Parts: sequence; C-alpha cells; structure tokens
Amino acid sequence: MSEAGSQSWLSKVQAMVGREALPPQTASDPVNLPMIRRWCEAMGERNPLYLNAATAPPATMFMWTMHHFRQDLTREGGSLLGLDLVDAAGFTSVVATNVEEEYCRDLRVGDLITQRVTLDAISEEKKTGLGVGHFVTYRYEFSDQKGELIGRTLFRVLKFRPPAKPKDAAAGAKVPEAKKPSYPRPPVTRDGAFFWEGLNQRKLFVRKCGQCGRLHHPPGPMCRSAIRSSGPRCSAAVAAPSTASWSCISRRSRVSSTRCRWRSSISRRGCAWWPICAMWRRRRCASACLSRWTSSRSRRTSCCPSFVSETCAEVSMNFSYSEEQQSLRQLAAQIFNDRVTDDFRREFGRSGAPYDAGLWKTLAGAGLLGTAIGEEHGGSGLGLTEVCLALEEQGRTLAAVPLLATLVLGALPVQKFGTAAQRAALLPRVASGESLLTAALEETGGGDPLLPAVRATASGEGWRLRGVKDCVPYGAQAHRILITARTGRRAVGVFILDPKARGVRVQPQATSSGEPQARIRLSNVEVSAADLLGGAEGGAEVVRWLVERGRVALAAQQLGLAAEALRRTAAYTAERVQFGRPTGSFQGVQHRLADGYIDIEALRSVYLRALWALENDIPAAAEVAAAKWWAARCGHRVTHTAQHLHGGMGADVDYPIHAFFLRARQIELALGGATPMLAAIGQQLASGTVPPMT
Repeated sequence: MSEAGSQSWLSKVQAMVGREALPPQTASDPVNLPMIRRWCEAMGERNPLYLNAATAPPATMFMWTMHHFRQDLTREGGSLLGLDLVDAAGFTSVVATNVEEEYCRDLRVGDLITQRVTLDAISEEKKTGLGVGHFVTYRYEFSDQKGELIGRTLFRVLKFRPPAKPKDAAAGAKVPEAKKPSYPRPPVTRDGAFFWEGLNQRKLFVRKCGQCGRLHHPPGPMCRSAIRSSGPRCSAAVAAPSTASWSCISRRSRVSSTRCRWRSSISRRGCAWWPICAMWRRRRCASACLSRWTSSRSRRTSCCPSFVSETCAEVSMNFSYSEEQQSLRQLAAQIFNDRVTDDFRREFGRSGAPYDAGLWKTLAGAGLLGTAIGEEHGGSGLGLTEVCLALEEQGRTLAAVPLLATLVLGALPVQKFGTAAQRAALLPRVASGESLLTAALEETGGGDPLLPAVRATASGEGWRLRGVKDCVPYGAQAHRILITARTGRRAVGVFILDPKARGVRVQPQATSSGEPQARIRLSNVEVSAADLLGGAEGGAEVVRWLVERGRVALAAQQLGLAAEALRRTAAYTAERVQFGRPTGSFQGVQHRLADGYIDIEALRSVYLRALWALENDIPAAAEVAAAKWWAARCGHRVTHTAQHLHGGMGADVDYPIHAFFLRARQIELALGGATPMLAAIGQQLASGTVPPMT
C-alpha cells in the first residue's frame, strides 16, 4: 500500500476516535449468586464476602455482558469500529497486549449491567517483535440500571501484518509433517463433574429443568427462567437417556430419614443445580441423607459413581472443616493478624478506647459480622460453628472487639427467636457494623440464669423492669441489651432493652483484662410487649439456649488463646539459653509443655462435640458442661505454665504473655471456675439427668 493510501485509512480510523465502537449491550441476566459462585469456583476465589453475601467481585463486570451463542448458533455482536479498515490495510493478525481496569464499586445482586464501548486511540505505525503494526485501544464502561458507573477498562491490541511464508530451502526438500493440534482440556467444576464422568463411561447426560421444562446441554450453573423467577431456584432434574434420573435438592429443603437427618445449606449457596454426586463430594454433613432416589438400586450406582452406599450409616465420616469454613477462618486470621500486633495491642490498651472501631469496621466490610445472620438481613446465613471459628482467631490475637457479645449473645438469639419486626430492626445494622448488641445475664452473687433477681411486672400492654445486672460485656457501648427478668414465680422472660430508655442507669465497670463491662440499674423501666423475645411463655427456652451457646463461644475463645500462649512459650523456650542449653531441652520444661498440649487437645475435643450437638439441635447439657469445665481448667493451667516458663518476663505486665494470662483468667471466672463446674457435673451424673459421655 502506498504512503498516501496508508495515511488515508489511518486518518479515517483516527477520525473515529471517541465514537461508539459497538451498540450498548445490556446483560441477559442480572447479577445473581449462582453465577457469582461458579465464577469464584473457577477462579479459586474463596473470600466469604463473595461466596456468602449479595456482592460480586468487581472483576466480574466483563462476565455479565459477554457475547454468547444464540439459539440459532450464531454469535451475538459484531466487529469493533475501525477494525475492518485496519484489516483491509493488511494488518490482519492480532494479539492482545495489555488491559487497564478501574473499579468504582462492588457489584450487587440484582444489578443489571450495561456495557458501552468506544474507540479510544490508534497509534502510528510501530515496529515490534511480531512485525509492523498499530496499537488499537478500546474503552469499555460498565454501568448499572440507574446509570451509576461500576468500572471501566482500557483494552489494547496490536494489529500487525502476518509474516511471509518461508520458501523451501531446496526443491524436493522433505516437508516436515504438521503436528497434530493440541486441544485445551475442558474445565471441570463440581456441578458439571458428573457430565464428564458420564462421558468417561460412554454416557451422555443432559439436564431437564423442572421449572421451564427445557433440556440443557452442556450443563450450566442454572436455568435462566429460574434466575428470573421469584419461586424456588432449584426445581430441576438430572437425567441420562436409557438409564436413570434423580432429583436435585430443592431450595431450603429438609430431608429426613429414620437413621439420620441432614439440614440443607443450599440456600446459602444460591441453590444452583448441584447434582447428587457433587453434593456428596462437598460433604455438607458427616452423615448426610441427601435425597430420595427415583430408580432401582442397581441403576443408582451405575448413574452416579460418587454414590458409594445406600444408607447414611455406611458412609465414611469426615470431621474436617468444609472449604467455606476454612476460607472464613483464614480470612478472620488474616484480618486479626494484620491489625492486632503486640505493639498495637499495647498502645491500644493505653488509649482508653472501649473497642477497636477500625477493626470492627473491617470485619463488617469482610462480611464476618453477618456470619450467623440470615441472607435476607444482609448476612451469610451460616451458624454457630462459623462464628466460633472467628472467635478462636480472636482469642489468638486478643483483639478488642465485641464479637462474642454482639454475635453470640445478641444476634444469634434474635435470629432464632425474634419476630420478623425484631430481626428487621436489629440484624441488618449488626451485619453492617452500625450496632452493637449484648446480653445481661450476670447478677451480684452469681446464681442460676434461669432464676434472675431482676423482676418484670406486667403493666398495661407492656412490662416494667426493676433490678440490677452486673458484668454486662460492652454494656455501656451496646445499642440494645437482652435483659433476663423473672416474670412469675418460676417463669422468666428475655427483653430487648434500649439503654437510653428512661429509668436505665449504666455504670462502667473495670476488668482485669481490659474488656469493658457495665452495671445496669433498672428503675421501673417501661418495655413494650413488642420487645419481648421468644414470647411470654418461651423465655426459659431462650435463656437456656443462649447460655449454652455463650459458654461454648467462651470455650472457643479460650481454645485460641491457650493455643497461642503455648505456641509462644514453646518458641521462647527454644531460644532462651540457660546453663549453656536452651531451656526447652530440659526434661521438666518439656513435661509442662506436653501437659499443656494435652489440655488444649482435650478442650478442643469436648468443645467440638458440644458445638456439633448444639448445631444439630441435640440436647447437649452434658457436652456443654464438659466444655465449660475444660475451658476453665485448660486456660488456668496453660497460661500459668506460659508465665512460669517465661520466668521473670512472664510477670512483666507489659510483656504480651501477661495479657493472655489476664484474659484466660477472666474467661475462667466468667465460666464459674473449674471446681464448681466439676461439682455440677458430678451432681448431674449422680442424679441421672445426663448420660455419661463415652
């Protein structure tokens, strides 16, 4: 091409800069949880903020508007503006060079993304290693249904002339055989693994959606009509021609049998089309009764290779944490470790602040404050197990945040027993980090939480509260306090109290560990009937339920605390040299460290058993009592060992190990001490109210 011709086409393309390169394209589907989780699975993303919340990674903004094949098997979209002129000039080869992305905000479930593309620039002729060509840049802008900018991308490609074909070196030279083309391996994900396993068995599996009635092949994350529908999102069946079919678990289903029970957690994952075999690999429950099979036993085993037995009792148990639980623990550990160093904790303790507001905001942004809050209120819909994983990591760092008070003593009972109005008023603000909750269970002289001294007297359509509560964690900072009060001779109620109400007096109390507590004085405080949690007759159940979970949560904190104290002590004795040898090489020191390790593992065992029983709604009085006793005993023994083996350093109040000792001692006293708890366990066993644990 002549120089004049070159300048002619180049000037035409340069005149197009700033113009629309493609018509605006709106996504076929709104942002939805199933597609978010499929993307996260494919990319290896394990952040619970995206897996369990109504938020999508900003990097997925391209995904929602990508071109795809229509039903007539033609690809949507056309050529970008200007590329036809570049191709006509002989620059027909192309290679992507770089991408610059800018994210304005996270995507939210329900956003309908629109993509707009403009021609941003074209360079003069350049000589590159691939050949002579031009760099062409396109600007992609993504906005939601309201026109709010979500992000933008600059995508740059090099259009260059293909190299000339080499001539044969000599006539008759042997032409090398062309290599067979290599084909990329197909991506195998959990919800599509059954399809590839079927191909290995020379079977073709297709899906038939129970909602729209269409066959889907190849298998995708879910049906579009199910995405747009307001009804159940997993009304599907998986079928193989001439073999068998089985049903997918429906949304929020609960399937039970006489041998075991399995509680579906599909609703937390958006309820995509999870085949039975994929569910088995997820190991959602150690003994999972998943679904009713619709074919004979001989066909079941041939259709689903992962289904290895017919009854739950024959399935091998797996005690490891699930992937999302491990991800949540790792996220919590990273946040706590990055923020709460020994120097930071020391300086924060001198600041006088009741809790670390910056860390609390970070936990809210990561979605950890909504761990046990339902999805409809901005949470993740998980449970006590996941909350306790975060509490263990808090115990390792002694982070000054009201995690136990707000999530376990406040949010969990409101989520379980609260009315729709109570949950809507409190839980979204907890998940976002705007509100703190706590519970007032302790009174002067101790006593049974089921028999509080605070009195509640019926007054018109509400109640009047009188009495005193002591040692209320974060009582002066909480926006709402759960107050237990006696409503009758043997009846008890739980009331949601506004600490700013008339007649409430909050007096801060100092503690040895630095955790803020408060004394709450109630003088004829009026509480409406709408603020009664669990109803007038269900107060005793609420208190018992709350106390058991509070004790297990304290055991979780004690476990993380004791494990970290022992780890620090082992590291110190390995470096501290006495009489020419590390003190860790002395037999007496090794024995004490070994005893501490045994105590920690014993606590871990009984705590996990109690946690498992509570999560499965199994009566757990004996398990909770054992966890409570071991938490008090283990914390006392391990932190004393840590102080003794640190020598004089352990008695220094500014040295980190002393902070672990103080916090462990406070948890021990909050649990009632090991000796009184052992006596209570003995009384339970002697009376026959609980069976001995084997």
